[in-house]
Amino acid sequence: MTLRIVLIAFIASTVLLSCSSVSGDTEMPGYAVERADESFEIRRYEPVLYAEVTTSGTRQEAAGKAFRQLAAYIFNEERPEGGIAMTAPVITQPREKIAMTAPVLQAEGGGGEWTMAFSMPPEWTLATLPKPQNPGIRLYEEPSRTVAAVRFSGRANDSMLLRNEERLVAWMTANGIVADGPAEYAFYDAPWVVGPLRRNEVLIPIK
Repeated sequence: MTLRIVLIAFIASTVLLSCSSVSGDTEMPGYAVERADESFEIRRYEPVLYAEVTTSGTRQEAAGKAFRQLAAYIFNEERPEGGIAMTAPVITQPREKIAMTAPVLQAEGGGGEWTMAFSMPPEWTLATLPKPQNPGIRLYEEPSRTVAAVRFSGRANDSMLLRNEERLVAWMTANGIVADGPAEYAFYDAPWVVGPLRRNEVLIPIK
């Protein structure tokens, strides 16, 4: 299943609180801005590796379940010490960890199911990433793509996401830009970041 709707990730849990941050100096997928118009952008993303998992419930309920599973993979809680040898240039350690990246991604699959994904740092490949012991976690590469984006601050709730999705769709329509997939929600910040400083986005893949 290709990721189609980008995420949510302000889960106030002990798992997330153990992370230094989900933004700040955290590595992010690379992209080039092809057009900028106030808070709207057209971006060309480079290929990105993702680890994703699908859970059910409301958006926030599903996010909590998925985040804990993905964090266990990212922070090596599910692997025995020294259990996985990495290929060069990655250094093998007893508690090898994968660096945290932003944003965390989540996609709605219908029937109350949501898919959340973490992007992997660029030094990893599908061949070198540790195989998840959790059978529900899938590793895949998203090819390069172009998206329309709108950025906004605040503690994003469902109504705020919908309102900004409608703004982005209206901007695209006014500029003759055609969607190539459903809306995606991107969240970059740890839960302690105050609303005015938070970075949230709605992204829509375009043709």
